Amino acid sequence: MWENEEYRIKLRKGLALAERRMLKHKAVLDELVIQSTPDGKIFETPATKLLEDCYGYHINK
Repeated sequence: MWENEEYRIKLRKGLALAERRMLKHKAVLDELVIQSTPDGKIFETPATKLLEDCYGYHINK
């Protein structure tokens, strides 16, 4: 059981790291990120806004 929980923690950390890297890359290129609400509505958000709101990271251009 412990190994399974350890795996989940590593997986979540890896996914969070990948998300931050993706947002940084898209923010540098001034790209949008496609998101959806729980009820399925799709919308676009600037990567810079998500990076600042979620991670407190600001891209200087």
